[in-house]
Amino acid sequence: MKSVPLKIVMFATALTIFLMCCVGICACNTQPKEVDVVLFTGQSNMVGRETQIYETDIPSGRAYEYSYLEDKLREVYNPVGETFGDGAAELERSSGSSIVPEFCAEYVEKTGRNIVAVHVARGGRAISYFEKDKPMYESIVTKYKACIDYLQSSKKFTIGRCFYIMFQGESDTGSTSKEEYKQSFMSFHDGVKEELGIDFGALLQTGLDVKTISDGKVELTSEADVARIAKAKTELAEDNDDIIIINTEAMNYHNERKDYMLADIYSLVHYNAAGLRQIAKDSCGALLNYLGYGDQSLKGVDPVTYL
Repeated sequence: MKSVPLKIVMFATALTIFLMCCVGICACNTQPKEVDVVLFTGQSNMVGRETQIYETDIPSGRAYEYSYLEDKLREVYNPVGETFGDGAAELERSSGSSIVPEFCAEYVEKTGRNIVAVHVARGGRAISYFEKDKPMYESIVTKYKACIDYLQSSKKFTIGRCFYIMFQGESDTGSTSKEEYKQSFMSFHDGVKEELGIDFGALLQTGLDVKTISDGKVELTSEADVARIAKAKTELAEDNDDIIIINTEAMNYHNERKDYMLADIYSLVHYNAAGLRQIAKDSCGALLNYLGYGDQSLKGVDPVTYL
């Protein structure tokens, strides 16, 4: 048998090593990406009534929004959400801007982690709609479970933290008592923790809402009405280690920062683009303090003062 020339042996060896390296690189590039899956839920201010669209600079491949109707992810940008469902369970897409993209941008920048937003919101929905097995609850469970199933079946992602951000309560300022609010909220909270594997919940405080409209004149709920629901949320945070308050300032913007309020018929109810962005920055900052990425002195000190 003739011996193989040394040059051919060396070439074959080098080629084998090169191909093995290429396979190794490809394997590294296809490692699953860990993502934190965040439920953004609530009523009109979580939907976003601002028609102006603000743009947010987020590095590609770091922040996504899940679409239930298309069963896929997209890079997160305004407007967020989608319209699906029937009757009391129907969801809304933001009119233009929301808190979601700016919140995601802050989260990615400060934590170095990836995020998937699951937006499930509808204007004018009192807390009773969020109780377990009620319309909004059912929409939340349907969409969030679909997102988790998509991420797991794709083999491209692993699941990290799971938590929710809730911007809700204005519709309860009219007649819901403090105890009724807390009872309904805990039905929602305990339900999503059990069914969806949610780790904790973060609440934004409540602002004014429309009480009546007559002859084009809008009557708003009172400061006392707002304070009642705000107190309910504060007590929820004080009594439960897995519930925190991440924004206490927005509830006062109708008095202190009217430049953050949308100039429509409900002029002191909905936030404009500037207000939504500031709320997102403040809220995410408080959340990061709670998680230990920000001011360490604030972590765990008080469930209401992470800012």
